[in-house]
Amino acid sequence: MMINILHELLLNILFIILFLVFVPMVLDRYRLAGRQRKLLLTLSGSLALIGCMAFPIFISEGYPFDLSLVPVIVGGLLGSVYVSIALWFGQMLFRFVISGFSGAFFFTLIIATAHLSLLPAVSNKFRSWDKRQRLLHSAIIGLLSAIFVNVTLRVVLQVTIPLPYIGFSILFQSSMILFTMYFIEVIKETAMITNRLIEAEKLELVSNLASSVSHEVRNPLTVVKGFLQMMIHTDLPKEKREKYLKLSISEVNRANAIIGDYLSFAKPHHKAIDKLDIKEVLMQTIQVITPLANMNSVIIEKKLDDYLVTGDQHLFHQCFINITKNCIEAMPHGGSLHMYTERKNNFAVITIADTGTGMTKEQIAMLGKPFYTTKGNEGTGLGMLTVFQILHQLHCSLEITSEINKGTCFAIKIPLA
Repeated sequence: MMINILHELLLNILFIILFLVFVPMVLDRYRLAGRQRKLLLTLSGSLALIGCMAFPIFISEGYPFDLSLVPVIVGGLLGSVYVSIALWFGQMLFRFVISGFSGAFFFTLIIATAHLSLLPAVSNKFRSWDKRQRLLHSAIIGLLSAIFVNVTLRVVLQVTIPLPYIGFSILFQSSMILFTMYFIEVIKETAMITNRLIEAEKLELVSNLASSVSHEVRNPLTVVKGFLQMMIHTDLPKEKREKYLKLSISEVNRANAIIGDYLSFAKPHHKAIDKLDIKEVLMQTIQVITPLANMNSVIIEKKLDDYLVTGDQHLFHQCFINITKNCIEAMPHGGSLHMYTERKNNFAVITIADTGTGMTKEQIAMLGKPFYTTKGNEGTGLGMLTVFQILHQLHCSLEITSEINKGTCFAIKIPLA
């Protein structure tokens, strides 16, 4: 007997937690709003109500007891009048299915109609109160409702109920209403705090982006301005004039590259998934970076095989360009850039290695963080951040190993098509 009572009681509590606490938490996590959210919350409350009614607890002979009062009151207070009407219809329909036109049906009709009449009248004011007031009034409403249910049960069904059972049902139902309301309030507060943190992080990121881009772009523009002023106000030989023009073009290109990094970070390219030969993408990358490698006296050594992978050619190309450019820039006095591919199980592994300055473990751990760079004033830190974003989008992994004054190795693992 006791085991059955405990079993049904735990089932009722499970329905309350699942449909009135867990479901709203999931909806807040995925930021569902508007009509879709209201519909799902109404459906969730109805399922909690029906679940509790389907497993009544008989703590005394002829005295059915369940926690269906919890979703009725919680839904009526936190939802609109349409939620109360939906819960009323759900309650009456299910009671008719399991009991027909019996005394239990008319008892439910009285209880459900009373709550439908009263709860929408106080719900608007209830939602305008602060957390403390809402919890206090929900406890009072729950207590009064539980008393009303027990009095009506005695009058309508003529059930003689032992006083300890009446006290238990009243206290337990009102406590469950209070605890459910409390957990819902905690979920709402957590969601609000999370949203505020996200907004604060966005504002901070925008602020950092704005200050960083103004600083990074101002430097090359200042250089260009200085050279142009010098050429206007000074009679320079042709050789120096050409030298200054080349330097100005170089600085403009640097400013353009900086802006390109920011745009890649702020507005990612939309994926166009196709089957690709990774060797072709790498050969295109080599063609693009060869002039830069020649300027830095870097020799490119390659051993590339044909492997079909699935992904976006533009994103892969951008990823490889960013990595190889960093490798070349890490060898200002010349060196070797090694690029080779191999197959490991169901993955194509692309290895890009340099013989440059290398990095410490702490520096490797910081790669991919916004605005972190090992290049001092020459970098923005967004190139590697873009690499990490691209590889995450394309379900690839990146392993970085490095040794100071010996070089760095990037191993990219891509699923085969």
